[in-house]
Amino acid sequence: MKASCACVLFLLRVITLLFGHAVWAVEVSNSEDGHQEVAMLLKASGDIQKVTITPKNVSKESMIEASEAMDSRNILMRSEQIEEQAPTITPNTMANMTANATAELEPSENTNAHPLTVISLVIIMAFTCYVTNSLYTKRHQADAAEGADAGAPAATGESTASRLGDDESDGEQLRVEPLPEDTYGMVIAAMVRDLHHLAKETGSKHKSVRLARIFTSWGLLLANFMIQLMILVYITKFAAARAVHNIRGAYDVFETTLYDNHISKTSNGWARGSDDLFFNPDLFARLADDAKENACRIPLSQPGYLAIVLFIWTLMVIGDLRKSLLLFVRLVMGCGSTPTMADSCTNADDGDDMIITKLTIPLKAVIGMFVILPRILIAGYLLWLGCRWLTATNDFQDLVLNSVALEFVLLTKELMFTTLVSERSKRDTRRMQISVEQEAESPSPWSFLGAFMWGMCALAWVYLYMYSLQQVLPEYRWDVRDVCAKWIEDNFSGKI
Repeated sequence: MKASCACVLFLLRVITLLFGHAVWAVEVSNSEDGHQEVAMLLKASGDIQKVTITPKNVSKESMIEASEAMDSRNILMRSEQIEEQAPTITPNTMANMTANATAELEPSENTNAHPLTVISLVIIMAFTCYVTNSLYTKRHQADAAEGADAGAPAATGESTASRLGDDESDGEQLRVEPLPEDTYGMVIAAMVRDLHHLAKETGSKHKSVRLARIFTSWGLLLANFMIQLMILVYITKFAAARAVHNIRGAYDVFETTLYDNHISKTSNGWARGSDDLFFNPDLFARLADDAKENACRIPLSQPGYLAIVLFIWTLMVIGDLRKSLLLFVRLVMGCGSTPTMADSCTNADDGDDMIITKLTIPLKAVIGMFVILPRILIAGYLLWLGCRWLTATNDFQDLVLNSVALEFVLLTKELMFTTLVSERSKRDTRRMQISVEQEAESPSPWSFLGAFMWGMCALAWVYLYMYSLQQVLPEYRWDVRDVCAKWIEDNFSGKI
Protein backbone atom coordinates (compact mmCIF):
# COMPACT_ATOMS: atom_id res chain seq x y z
CA MET A 1 0.00 0.00 0.00
CA LYS A 2 2.85 2.34 0.75
CA ALA A 3 4.19 1.61 -2.70
CA SER A 4 0.86 2.65 -4.20
CA CYS A 5 0.95 5.95 -2.36
CA ALA A 6 4.50 6.46 -3.51
CA CYS A 7 3.36 5.92 -7.10
CA VAL A 8 0.65 8.55 -6.63
CA LEU A 9 3.17 11.05 -5.30
CA PHE A 10 5.47 10.27 -8.21
CA LEU A 11 2.63 10.91 -10.67
CA LEU A 12 1.95 14.23 -8.97
CA ARG A 13 5.57 15.23 -9.49
CA VAL A 14 5.26 14.27 -13.17
CA ILE A 15 2.20 16.52 -13.45
CA THR A 16 4.23 19.30 -11.88
CA LEU A 17 6.99 18.94 -14.49
CA LEU A 18 4.70 18.49 -17.51
CA PHE A 19 1.95 20.99 -16.79
CA GLY A 20 3.67 23.48 -14.51
CA HIS A 21 1.26 22.61 -11.67
CA ALA A 22 2.26 21.76 -8.13
CA VAL A 23 0.66 20.73 -4.86
CA TRP A 24 0.29 23.20 -2.01
CA ALA A 25 0.13 20.49 0.63
CA VAL A 26 -0.01 16.68 0.63
CA GLU A 27 -1.40 14.57 3.44
CA VAL A 28 -1.45 10.76 3.58
CA SER A 29 -4.11 9.15 5.79
CA ASN A 30 -6.26 6.00 6.12
CA SER A 31 -9.70 5.96 4.53
CA GLU A 32 -12.76 4.33 6.10
CA ASP A 33 -12.35 1.14 4.07
CA GLY A 34 -8.78 0.67 5.26
CA HIS A 35 -7.02 2.00 2.17
CA GLN A 36 -4.47 4.75 2.37
CA GLU A 37 -5.49 7.90 0.53
CA VAL A 38 -3.65 11.01 -0.60
CA ALA A 39 -5.30 14.34 0.17
CA MET A 40 -4.05 17.30 -1.86
CA LEU A 41 -4.68 20.91 -0.94
CA LEU A 42 -4.88 22.70 -4.26
CA LYS A 43 -4.74 26.48 -4.63
CA ALA A 44 -6.55 27.75 -7.69
CA SER A 45 -8.18 31.10 -8.38
CA GLY A 46 -7.65 32.20 -4.79
CA ASP A 47 -9.54 29.22 -3.26
CA ILE A 48 -8.13 26.28 -1.37
CA GLN A 49 -9.57 23.02 -2.66
CA LYS A 50 -9.08 19.56 -1.19
CA VAL A 51 -8.84 16.67 -3.64
CA THR A 52 -8.63 13.12 -2.26
CA ILE A 53 -7.21 10.32 -4.38
CA THR A 54 -7.28 6.67 -3.28
CA PRO A 55 -4.50 4.58 -4.88
CA LYS A 56 -6.93 1.85 -5.92
CA ASN A 57 -8.90 4.13 -8.22
CA VAL A 58 -6.18 6.36 -9.62
CA SER A 59 -6.73 6.96 -13.30
CA LYS A 60 -5.38 9.18 -16.02
CA GLU A 61 -8.65 11.13 -16.05
CA SER A 62 -8.47 11.85 -12.32
CA MET A 63 -4.89 13.06 -12.67
CA ILE A 64 -5.81 15.41 -15.51
CA GLU A 65 -8.80 16.67 -13.55
CA ALA A 66 -6.58 17.34 -10.54
CA SER A 67 -3.95 19.11 -12.63
CA GLU A 68 -6.53 21.39 -14.24
CA ALA A 69 -7.61 22.56 -10.77
CA MET A 70 -4.12 23.81 -10.00
CA ASP A 71 -2.74 27.26 -10.69
CA SER A 72 0.70 26.86 -12.24
CA ARG A 73 2.07 30.01 -10.61
CA ASN A 74 0.58 29.90 -7.14
CA ILE A 75 1.22 26.42 -5.72
CA LEU A 76 3.95 25.53 -3.23
CA MET A 77 5.13 21.95 -2.57
CA ARG A 78 5.30 20.97 1.08
CA SER A 79 6.55 17.54 2.17
CA GLU A 80 6.07 17.41 5.95
CA GLN A 81 2.87 17.37 7.96
CA ILE A 82 1.87 20.73 9.49
CA GLU A 83 0.44 18.92 12.51
CA GLU A 84 3.88 17.57 13.45
CA GLN A 85 5.14 21.11 14.05
CA ALA A 86 1.93 22.53 15.53
CA PRO A 87 3.20 22.67 19.13
CA THR A 88 6.05 24.99 18.11
CA ILE A 89 4.02 27.39 15.96
CA THR A 90 3.81 30.86 17.47
CA PRO A 91 0.91 33.27 16.87
CA ASN A 92 3.04 35.33 14.47
CA THR A 93 3.95 32.23 12.50
CA MET A 94 0.35 31.01 12.41
CA ALA A 95 -0.77 34.38 11.06
CA ASN A 96 1.96 34.28 8.43
CA MET A 97 1.00 30.72 7.39
CA THR A 98 -2.62 31.77 7.01
CA ALA A 99 -1.58 34.72 4.88
CA ASN A 100 0.58 32.47 2.71
CA ALA A 101 -2.31 30.07 2.19
CA THR A 102 -4.76 32.74 1.06
CA ALA A 103 -2.52 35.34 -0.64
CA GLU A 104 -1.13 35.28 -4.14
CA LEU A 105 2.28 33.57 -4.10
CA GLU A 106 5.00 34.56 -6.54
CA PRO A 107 7.11 31.83 -8.15
CA SER A 108 10.52 31.38 -6.55
CA GLU A 109 13.74 31.57 -8.50
CA ASN A 110 15.08 28.36 -9.98
CA THR A 111 18.15 27.43 -7.96
CA ASN A 112 18.57 23.86 -9.22
CA ALA A 113 20.93 24.36 -12.13
CA HIS A 114 22.28 20.88 -12.67
CA PRO A 115 25.92 21.08 -13.84
CA LEU A 116 25.43 18.40 -16.50
CA THR A 117 22.61 20.40 -18.07
CA VAL A 118 24.69 23.55 -18.53
CA ILE A 119 27.77 21.61 -19.62
CA SER A 120 25.68 19.70 -22.14
CA LEU A 121 24.34 22.96 -23.58
CA VAL A 122 27.88 24.31 -24.01
CA ILE A 123 28.99 21.07 -25.70
CA ILE A 124 25.98 21.18 -28.02
CA MET A 125 26.73 24.78 -28.94
CA ALA A 126 30.38 23.98 -29.62
CA PHE A 127 29.41 20.97 -31.73
CA THR A 128 26.89 23.08 -33.66
CA CYS A 129 29.58 25.68 -34.37
CA TYR A 130 31.96 22.95 -35.53
CA VAL A 131 29.40 21.41 -37.88
CA THR A 132 28.40 24.82 -39.26
CA ASN A 133 32.04 25.74 -39.87
CA SER A 134 32.74 22.39 -41.57
CA LEU A 135 29.74 22.70 -43.88
CA TYR A 136 30.63 26.30 -44.73
CA THR A 137 34.25 25.41 -45.49
CA LYS A 138 33.35 22.38 -47.63
CA ARG A 139 30.79 24.37 -49.61
CA HIS A 140 33.23 27.15 -50.41
CA GLN A 141 36.00 24.69 -51.25
CA ALA A 142 33.63 23.03 -53.69
CA ASP A 143 32.71 26.40 -55.20
CA ALA A 144 36.39 27.31 -55.55
CA ALA A 145 37.18 23.97 -57.22
CA GLU A 146 34.27 24.41 -59.61
CA GLY A 147 35.44 27.90 -60.48
CA ALA A 148 38.98 26.67 -61.07
CA ASP A 149 37.74 23.91 -63.38
CA ALA A 150 35.72 26.41 -65.36
CA GLY A 151 38.86 28.49 -65.78
CA ALA A 152 39.23 31.76 -67.66
CA PRO A 153 40.85 32.77 -70.93
CA ALA A 154 44.54 32.95 -70.38
CA ALA A 155 44.80 35.85 -72.83
CA THR A 156 42.91 38.10 -70.53
CA GLY A 157 45.68 37.81 -67.99
CA GLU A 158 43.07 37.59 -65.26
CA SER A 159 44.42 36.13 -62.03
CA THR A 160 42.70 33.46 -59.95
CA ALA A 161 42.19 35.94 -57.10
CA SER A 162 40.48 38.36 -59.49
CA ARG A 163 38.14 35.66 -60.81
CA LEU A 164 37.21 34.55 -57.29
CA GLY A 165 36.73 38.10 -56.06
CA ASP A 166 38.39 40.05 -53.28
CA ASP A 167 36.32 38.40 -50.54
CA GLU A 168 37.24 34.86 -51.64
CA SER A 169 40.95 35.76 -51.83
CA ASP A 170 41.01 37.20 -48.30
CA GLY A 171 43.34 34.51 -47.02
CA GLU A 172 46.12 34.94 -44.49
CA GLN A 173 49.84 34.60 -45.01
CA LEU A 174 51.31 34.27 -41.55
CA ARG A 175 54.94 33.78 -40.75
CA VAL A 176 56.00 34.56 -37.18
CA GLU A 177 54.65 35.77 -33.83
CA PRO A 178 56.77 37.04 -30.91
CA LEU A 179 57.07 35.34 -27.55
CA PRO A 180 55.17 37.02 -24.69
CA GLU A 181 57.19 39.61 -22.82
CA ASP A 182 56.92 38.14 -19.33
CA THR A 183 58.77 35.61 -17.19
CA TYR A 184 57.31 32.69 -19.18
CA GLY A 185 58.45 34.12 -22.51
CA MET A 186 61.85 34.96 -21.05
CA VAL A 187 62.58 31.45 -19.79
CA ILE A 188 61.52 29.94 -23.13
CA ALA A 189 63.67 32.44 -25.06
CA ALA A 190 66.68 31.82 -22.82
CA MET A 191 66.46 28.04 -23.13
CA VAL A 192 65.92 27.97 -26.89
CA ARG A 193 68.37 30.72 -27.80
CA ASP A 194 71.20 29.68 -25.50
CA LEU A 195 70.80 25.93 -26.04
CA HIS A 196 70.78 26.58 -29.79
CA HIS A 197 74.16 28.34 -29.59
CA LEU A 198 75.60 25.76 -27.20
CA ALA A 199 74.53 22.86 -29.44
CA LYS A 200 76.36 24.16 -32.52
CA GLU A 201 79.43 22.27 -33.63
CA THR A 202 81.56 25.36 -33.12
CA GLY A 203 80.14 25.81 -29.66
CA SER A 204 79.85 29.18 -27.94
CA LYS A 205 82.55 31.43 -26.55
CA HIS A 206 80.18 32.50 -23.78
CA LYS A 207 79.18 29.06 -22.52
CA SER A 208 79.30 29.89 -18.80
CA VAL A 209 77.31 33.10 -19.22
CA ARG A 210 74.64 31.38 -21.30
CA LEU A 211 74.30 28.57 -18.77
CA ALA A 212 74.06 31.17 -16.01
CA ARG A 213 71.25 32.96 -17.86
CA ILE A 214 69.33 29.70 -18.27
CA PHE A 215 69.56 28.93 -14.54
CA THR A 216 68.69 32.47 -13.44
CA SER A 217 65.73 32.50 -15.82
CA TRP A 218 64.42 29.34 -14.21
CA GLY A 219 65.08 30.84 -10.79
CA LEU A 220 63.03 33.91 -11.71
CA LEU A 221 60.19 31.73 -13.01
CA LEU A 222 60.28 29.65 -9.82
CA ALA A 223 60.16 32.85 -7.76
CA ASN A 224 57.15 33.96 -9.78
CA PHE A 225 55.41 30.65 -9.03
CA MET A 226 56.22 30.88 -5.33
CA ILE A 227 54.98 34.45 -5.00
CA GLN A 228 51.70 33.61 -6.75
CA LEU A 229 51.19 30.48 -4.64
CA MET A 230 51.93 32.32 -1.39
CA ILE A 231 49.47 35.08 -2.31
CA LEU A 232 46.82 32.48 -3.09
CA VAL A 233 47.44 30.65 0.19
CA TYR A 234 47.21 33.84 2.24
CA ILE A 235 44.08 35.04 0.44
CA THR A 236 42.50 31.63 1.04
CA LYS A 237 43.52 31.52 4.69
CA PHE A 238 42.89 35.09 5.79
CA ALA A 239 40.80 37.12 3.34
CA ALA A 240 38.43 34.56 1.79
CA ALA A 241 38.00 32.42 4.93
CA ARG A 242 37.16 35.46 7.06
CA ALA A 243 34.71 36.80 4.48
CA VAL A 244 32.98 33.42 4.18
CA HIS A 245 32.64 33.10 7.96
CA ASN A 246 31.17 36.60 8.32
CA ILE A 247 28.64 36.24 5.52
CA ARG A 248 27.50 32.85 6.81
CA GLY A 249 26.94 34.36 10.22
CA ALA A 250 24.93 37.23 8.74
CA TYR A 251 22.70 34.86 6.77
CA ASP A 252 22.33 32.58 9.80
CA VAL A 253 20.86 35.45 11.85
CA PHE A 254 18.56 36.42 8.97
CA GLU A 255 17.21 32.87 8.54
CA THR A 256 16.75 32.24 12.26
CA THR A 257 14.80 35.46 12.76
CA LEU A 258 12.60 35.54 9.68
CA TYR A 259 11.63 31.87 9.97
CA ASP A 260 10.85 32.37 13.67
CA ASN A 261 13.32 29.64 14.72
CA HIS A 262 11.76 27.04 12.41
CA ILE A 263 15.12 26.11 10.95
CA SER A 264 17.27 23.22 9.87
CA LYS A 265 21.05 23.03 9.91
CA THR A 266 23.42 22.75 6.98
CA SER A 267 26.29 20.29 6.96
CA ASN A 268 28.56 22.94 8.49
CA GLY A 269 26.08 23.95 11.19
CA TRP A 270 24.46 27.13 9.84
CA ALA A 271 20.72 27.79 10.01
CA ARG A 272 18.35 27.57 7.05
CA GLY A 273 14.59 28.04 7.03
CA SER A 274 12.82 24.70 7.25
CA ASP A 275 9.77 25.62 5.14
CA ASP A 276 8.56 28.63 3.18
CA LEU A 277 5.30 28.55 5.14
CA PHE A 278 7.17 29.79 8.21
CA PHE A 279 8.81 32.69 6.37
CA ASN A 280 7.55 36.00 7.76
CA PRO A 281 9.01 39.16 6.16
CA ASP A 282 7.48 41.28 8.93
CA LEU A 283 10.03 39.81 11.35
CA PHE A 284 12.76 41.69 9.49
CA ALA A 285 12.02 44.67 11.76
CA ARG A 286 13.27 42.63 14.75
CA LEU A 287 16.82 42.57 13.40
CA ALA A 288 19.35 45.03 14.72
CA ASP A 289 20.58 47.70 12.33
CA ASP A 290 23.95 46.01 11.76
CA ALA A 291 22.23 42.65 11.19
CA LYS A 292 19.96 44.25 8.60
CA GLU A 293 22.95 45.81 6.86
CA ASN A 294 24.96 42.58 6.87
CA ALA A 295 22.05 40.57 5.46
CA CYS A 296 21.01 43.06 2.79
CA ARG A 297 24.56 43.42 1.47
CA ILE A 298 24.92 39.71 0.70
CA PRO A 299 26.04 39.65 -2.97
CA LEU A 300 23.73 36.76 -3.83
CA SER A 301 20.80 39.00 -2.92
CA GLN A 302 21.66 41.03 -6.04
CA PRO A 303 22.37 38.22 -8.54
CA GLY A 304 22.60 40.53 -11.56
CA TYR A 305 25.28 42.68 -9.98
CA LEU A 306 27.26 39.69 -8.73
CA ALA A 307 26.96 37.92 -12.09
CA ILE A 308 28.47 40.89 -13.95
CA VAL A 309 31.43 41.12 -11.55
CA LEU A 310 32.03 37.35 -11.70
CA PHE A 311 31.74 37.42 -15.49
CA ILE A 312 34.40 40.14 -15.80
CA TRP A 313 36.68 38.29 -13.40
CA THR A 314 36.17 35.03 -15.30
CA LEU A 315 37.07 36.76 -18.58
CA MET A 316 40.33 38.00 -17.01
CA VAL A 317 41.33 34.47 -16.02
CA ILE A 318 40.19 32.96 -19.31
CA GLY A 319 42.36 35.49 -21.15
CA ASP A 320 45.39 34.19 -19.25
CA LEU A 321 44.35 30.58 -19.90
CA ARG A 322 44.05 31.30 -23.64
CA LYS A 323 47.61 32.63 -23.72
CA SER A 324 48.84 29.49 -21.97
CA LEU A 325 46.99 27.18 -24.35
CA LEU A 326 48.23 29.16 -27.35
CA LEU A 327 51.84 28.72 -26.19
CA PHE A 328 51.24 25.00 -25.75
CA VAL A 329 49.76 24.65 -29.23
CA ARG A 330 52.55 26.63 -30.89
CA LEU A 331 55.57 25.23 -29.06
CA VAL A 332 54.52 21.68 -28.17
CA MET A 333 51.86 20.64 -30.68
CA GLY A 334 52.56 22.76 -33.75
CA CYS A 335 56.33 22.98 -33.62
CA GLY A 336 58.37 20.35 -35.45
CA SER A 337 60.76 17.96 -33.72
CA THR A 338 64.51 17.71 -34.09
CA PRO A 339 67.15 15.51 -32.43
CA THR A 340 69.43 18.44 -31.70
CA MET A 341 68.89 22.06 -30.68
CA ALA A 342 71.42 23.13 -33.30
CA ASP A 343 68.61 22.86 -35.90
CA SER A 344 65.92 24.45 -33.76
CA CYS A 345 66.10 28.01 -35.09
CA THR A 346 66.60 29.92 -38.31
CA ASN A 347 67.61 33.54 -38.80
CA ALA A 348 65.00 36.01 -39.98
CA ASP A 349 65.46 38.08 -43.11
CA ASP A 350 66.82 41.06 -41.18
CA GLY A 351 69.40 38.86 -39.44
CA ASP A 352 68.60 39.98 -35.88
CA ASP A 353 65.52 37.92 -35.07
CA MET A 354 65.55 34.15 -34.60
CA ILE A 355 62.58 31.99 -35.58
CA ILE A 356 61.76 28.84 -33.62
CA THR A 357 60.90 26.14 -36.16
CA LYS A 358 61.77 22.91 -34.30
CA LEU A 359 62.37 21.74 -30.75
CA THR A 360 63.70 18.57 -29.22
CA ILE A 361 61.15 16.30 -27.57
CA PRO A 362 62.75 16.62 -24.09
CA LEU A 363 62.59 20.42 -24.33
CA LYS A 364 58.94 20.23 -25.42
CA ALA A 365 58.23 18.09 -22.37
CA VAL A 366 60.00 20.56 -20.09
CA ILE A 367 58.08 23.52 -21.52
CA GLY A 368 54.75 21.70 -21.29
CA MET A 369 55.21 20.22 -17.80
CA PHE A 370 57.16 22.91 -15.96
CA VAL A 371 56.26 26.17 -17.71
CA ILE A 372 52.75 25.95 -19.17
CA LEU A 373 51.04 23.39 -16.89
CA PRO A 374 51.81 25.23 -13.59
CA ARG A 375 50.53 28.45 -15.16
CA ILE A 376 47.25 26.76 -16.12
CA LEU A 377 46.83 25.22 -12.66
CA ILE A 378 47.46 28.53 -10.92
CA ALA A 379 44.97 30.30 -13.18
CA GLY A 380 42.34 27.61 -12.56
CA TYR A 381 42.71 27.82 -8.79
CA LEU A 382 42.69 31.61 -8.96
CA LEU A 383 39.40 31.50 -10.89
CA TRP A 384 37.73 29.41 -8.17
CA LEU A 385 39.25 31.39 -5.29
CA GLY A 386 38.34 34.73 -6.85
CA CYS A 387 34.71 33.68 -7.36
CA ARG A 388 34.52 32.40 -3.78
CA TRP A 389 36.02 35.58 -2.29
CA LEU A 390 33.85 37.87 -4.39
CA THR A 391 30.69 35.93 -3.53
CA ALA A 392 31.59 36.26 0.17
CA THR A 393 32.40 39.99 -0.01
CA ASN A 394 29.66 41.50 2.13
CA ASP A 395 29.94 45.01 0.69
CA PHE A 396 28.82 46.17 -2.74
CA GLN A 397 31.71 48.64 -3.09
CA ASP A 398 34.40 46.19 -2.01
CA LEU A 399 33.00 43.68 -4.49
CA VAL A 400 34.38 45.72 -7.39
CA LEU A 401 37.58 46.66 -5.58
CA ASN A 402 38.37 43.05 -4.71
CA SER A 403 37.93 41.98 -8.32
CA VAL A 404 40.48 44.61 -9.36
CA ALA A 405 42.84 43.63 -6.54
CA LEU A 406 42.79 39.99 -7.62
CA GLU A 407 44.14 40.91 -11.04
CA PHE A 408 47.57 41.79 -9.68
CA VAL A 409 48.14 38.06 -9.02
CA LEU A 410 47.98 37.55 -12.78
CA LEU A 411 50.28 40.51 -13.42
CA THR A 412 53.25 39.38 -11.30
CA LYS A 413 54.85 37.76 -14.35
CA GLU A 414 54.93 41.10 -16.23
CA LEU A 415 56.07 42.96 -13.10
CA MET A 416 59.04 40.67 -12.51
CA PHE A 417 59.99 40.71 -16.19
CA THR A 418 59.90 44.52 -16.34
CA THR A 419 61.79 45.01 -13.07
CA LEU A 420 64.25 42.13 -12.69
CA VAL A 421 65.27 41.18 -16.23
CA SER A 422 68.23 42.85 -17.94
CA GLU A 423 67.69 44.94 -21.06
CA ARG A 424 69.75 42.52 -23.16
CA SER A 425 67.57 39.60 -22.07
CA LYS A 426 64.45 41.65 -22.80
CA ARG A 427 65.70 42.37 -26.32
CA ASP A 428 66.59 38.70 -26.83
CA THR A 429 63.06 37.77 -25.77
CA ARG A 430 61.56 40.24 -28.26
CA ARG A 431 63.79 38.96 -31.05
CA MET A 432 62.79 35.33 -30.46
CA GLN A 433 59.92 34.55 -32.82
CA ILE A 434 57.65 31.51 -33.24
CA SER A 435 56.78 30.14 -36.67
CA VAL A 436 52.96 30.28 -37.11
CA GLU A 437 52.61 29.51 -40.81
CA GLN A 438 50.33 26.58 -39.98
CA GLU A 439 47.83 28.91 -38.26
CA ALA A 440 46.80 30.75 -41.46
CA GLU A 441 43.03 30.59 -41.96
CA SER A 442 40.61 31.42 -44.73
CA PRO A 443 37.43 33.37 -43.92
CA SER A 444 35.00 31.07 -42.10
CA PRO A 445 32.49 31.24 -39.25
CA TRP A 446 35.02 29.79 -36.82
CA SER A 447 37.92 32.05 -37.80
CA PHE A 448 35.75 35.15 -37.45
CA LEU A 449 33.43 34.22 -34.58
CA GLY A 450 34.95 31.20 -32.84
CA ALA A 451 36.42 33.20 -29.95
CA PHE A 452 32.91 34.02 -28.74
CA MET A 453 32.74 30.44 -27.44
CA TRP A 454 35.10 31.54 -24.66
CA GLY A 455 32.47 34.09 -23.67
CA MET A 456 29.82 31.37 -23.65
CA CYS A 457 32.06 29.26 -21.43
CA ALA A 458 32.47 32.22 -19.08
CA LEU A 459 28.70 32.71 -18.90
CA ALA A 460 28.17 29.00 -18.26
CA TRP A 461 30.76 29.02 -15.48
CA VAL A 462 29.20 32.05 -13.76
CA TYR A 463 25.72 30.52 -13.95
CA LEU A 464 26.93 27.16 -12.65
CA TYR A 465 28.92 28.72 -9.83
CA MET A 466 26.14 30.99 -8.59
CA TYR A 467 23.29 28.50 -8.75
CA SER A 468 24.96 25.15 -8.20
CA LEU A 469 28.66 25.09 -7.29
CA GLN A 470 29.12 27.91 -4.78
CA GLN A 471 29.64 26.77 -1.19
CA VAL A 472 29.86 30.21 0.40
CA LEU A 473 26.20 29.96 1.39
CA PRO A 474 25.21 26.33 0.80
CA GLU A 475 21.47 25.75 0.47
CA TYR A 476 20.91 29.45 -0.10
CA ARG A 477 17.13 30.07 -0.28
CA TRP A 478 17.11 33.28 -2.38
CA ASP A 479 14.88 34.96 0.19
CA VAL A 480 16.87 38.14 0.98
CA ARG A 481 16.28 40.36 -2.03
CA ASP A 482 12.55 41.07 -1.67
CA VAL A 483 12.76 41.55 2.08
CA CYS A 484 15.64 44.02 1.75
CA ALA A 485 14.19 45.98 -1.18
CA LYS A 486 12.88 48.77 1.07
CA TRP A 487 16.08 48.84 3.13
CA ILE A 488 18.20 49.05 -0.04
CA GLU A 489 16.03 51.89 -1.35
CA ASP A 490 16.38 53.84 1.90
CA ASN A 491 20.15 53.34 2.25
CA PHE A 492 21.45 53.21 -1.34
CA SER A 493 19.23 55.69 -3.18
CA GLY A 494 21.37 58.79 -2.98
CA LYS A 495 20.29 61.37 -5.52
CA ILE A 496 22.83 62.38 -8.16
